[in-house]
Amino acid sequence: MDREESIWSVSRVLVLVIPFGAALLFVAAYYIAVAAGAAMNSAAVVSGFLRYLLGGITSFVPFSMYEFLIVLLGAFALYSLAAGTVSIVRSKGRRIFTAFSRFLPLVTAAVFIWAAFLWLWCSLYYTAPFYEGVLTNSTPSEDELAFALEYFVEGANEYAPQVSRDNGGHITESAGTLLSRAAEVIPYDKFCAYFPRLVNYPSPRPKGMIFSEFMSATHFTGVYFALTGEANVNRGTPKCFLPSTAAHELAHAHGIAPEAEANFAGIIAASLSGDAAFRYSGFLLGVTELGNALYSANPDRYVELSQNFSELVRIDFGDNHEYWAQYEETRAVTAVNSAYDGYLKSNGQQLGIKSYGACVNLLAEWVKVCV
Repeated sequence: MDREESIWSVSRVLVLVIPFGAALLFVAAYYIAVAAGAAMNSAAVVSGFLRYLLGGITSFVPFSMYEFLIVLLGAFALYSLAAGTVSIVRSKGRRIFTAFSRFLPLVTAAVFIWAAFLWLWCSLYYTAPFYEGVLTNSTPSEDELAFALEYFVEGANEYAPQVSRDNGGHITESAGTLLSRAAEVIPYDKFCAYFPRLVNYPSPRPKGMIFSEFMSATHFTGVYFALTGEANVNRGTPKCFLPSTAAHELAHAHGIAPEAEANFAGIIAASLSGDAAFRYSGFLLGVTELGNALYSANPDRYVELSQNFSELVRIDFGDNHEYWAQYEETRAVTAVNSAYDGYLKSNGQQLGIKSYGACVNLLAEWVKVCV
C-alpha cells in the first residue's frame, strides 16, 4: 500500500470513527448526568419544545410514523446485514476493513437514535414531579380511598347513559371517531392550569395503531414515542377505556413520563372533558384504579361500594373483561412485560410495570383537595 492509499484509508476510518465517538459522548453525558444526580429540568424544557415540534409535524401524517419507522428500520437493518455479509465474503484480503466500513455506520446511527431517546424522553424521569406544590402524593387511608371511589362511581354512573350505545347497552362509537376528536376534547389546558410546572403545548392528535392486534396480544393499550412526538393508541382497546387511554398517552406528550403520574393525569384530564364519552371513560378508569386499591385494603368494603355500580357500568366492565380474556398470558407476553418492567426500573421507576396502578395516592388526594 503506497503512502497516498494509506492516507486515504486513514481518512475513511476517521470519517467512520468520529461520528461514532460523538454518538457515544452524547450517551455517556446522559448517564454521567444521571449518576451524578443532576436535575434534568432544563433538559425537559428543551425536550418539551422539540417533542411539540415533532408532534406537530407528524400530525400531518394520517398514520403512525412510529409504526412506519419500526417497519422501515427493521427492513433496512435486514437488508444492510445481508448486503454487508455479501460484500465481506467478496472482498478478499480486506474483509476486516469491509466489515468495519459496512457495519459501523449502522451502529453509529443506532447509538445516535438511543442518545436522542435518552435526552428527549428518559431525562423526564429525573425531573421534579409536575404536581409538586399542589399535591403531596401521600398514602391515603382506607376511608380516603373509599371516599374517592364513591366520587368516581357517582361520576361514572352519571355519564354512562350519555354515551352512544346499542339496545344491549354496549358502546357503539368507533375507535376512529373517538380518536379523531381526542386532541380537541381532552382539556389539558384546564389540567395544566392546576399544575403550574406543566407547559400547555397543544396536544398532538392520537393515532390508532395498525398493529393493534399485536398490541392487544402483548397486553399494551398504547405507546408514546418521543422521537416522533406521537401518542399511539391500540384501536382494539374496549371503547369504554379508549378515551382515557388516549388521555394517558397525551399526558406523556405533555412531558409527564412516570406511568403512575400519566395515569393520574389521563384520568383527571378525561374527567374534565365536556365530551360525555371522554368524561365517562376518565371516571370509569378512576373507579378501576381506586377499586383495585380498596379491594387490596379491604375486600368487604369494596364489595359493599361496588353495589352502587350502575347496570351500564357493569356492562362496560363485562365487555372489557371479555375482550382481554381472549389474550392469554403467554411466554411472549411475559417476556415483553418483563422487558418493559426492566426498562421502567432502569429509569428510576421502582415499581416497574406495577406503577400504572400507583396513581391512587394522587387520585385520592385530588378528590380531597381539588374537587
